[in-house]
Amino acid sequence: MSRPLSSDEPSGPLATGNGIALAALVLTVLLWSGNFVAGRIMGGLIDPLTLTSLRWLIALAGILPFAAVPLWRSRRALMRRWYFVAGLGLTGVALFNVCVYSALQRIPVASATLMLAVVPFAILTGSVLLGKARLRLKDGAALLVSVIGVLILLTDGHLESLMGLKFGAGDLWMLLAVLAWTVYTLLLRASPADVPPDAMLAASMIAGLVLLLPLAGMWGTTDLTLLPLPVWGGVLYVGLGASLVAFWCWGFGVRRIGPEAAGFFINLMPVFSAVLAWLLLGETLGASQMAGAAAILGAIVLSSWRGPASKSVR
Repeated sequence: MSRPLSSDEPSGPLATGNGIALAALVLTVLLWSGNFVAGRIMGGLIDPLTLTSLRWLIALAGILPFAAVPLWRSRRALMRRWYFVAGLGLTGVALFNVCVYSALQRIPVASATLMLAVVPFAILTGSVLLGKARLRLKDGAALLVSVIGVLILLTDGHLESLMGLKFGAGDLWMLLAVLAWTVYTLLLRASPADVPPDAMLAASMIAGLVLLLPLAGMWGTTDLTLLPLPVWGGVLYVGLGASLVAFWCWGFGVRRIGPEAAGFFINLMPVFSAVLAWLLLGETLGASQMAGAAAILGAIVLSSWRGPASKSVR
């Protein structure tokens, strides 16, 4: 567990250890960008409940060799906080992922990532309401710049096209995903100091699977024996990369720099999506994409420079 920064230590991205945390958050969002693409591709082949269950079974198998001992040693502390573990499992492991995959069956990746622009605002609002953060001018400015960057990126610079947006079932699924992720990220702030991060992550996976597996058994529609080998490769990616590695990195980043600053990194997903399309699909990066990316990166620097860990990391 990362310790709080003392008042006489430097804050912001250049503070000791914060550079690693920022890199971890960037890697997280890159892996999640690939997850959105994979979820869109596999949307017609695997139902959301089955895909989410497989994802976390693989992730749990990957983390247990490292987390089994601390998980066993922390069993009493985890049982005392079963409600906290259940909350992490419900929001971050089960609900968020089922909602995202359900949304991706109905809307494009670009539309789904646009909805994630709400995340920084939701996290900051939740922190303010809980008395864990104060809304400063720099917070509001970073939020505004970040949202503008996302809108420029996803409307190709034609902001007037926002007037034609319509909300459907896929958008509502994404809004529920945003709510779930906001609660999960705010819960991470209160992660108990006597439980190692690896043990808490493994415990939340187990809690999420306890919820997911019965639902997948009842309502899952996928015949796993008919899935082609490339699809299993995609499942392996979302299980190890987008789940095990990404969630560990996200938890580390949140504990180090705080949920408010970490939330702004979610808005890198549209940037990475555009870059991946340029690298893998040959799509052109235009002036609007570059401007949007610059705005988002500027917002991240602005939000994280104040070093929220000095006040909010527990």
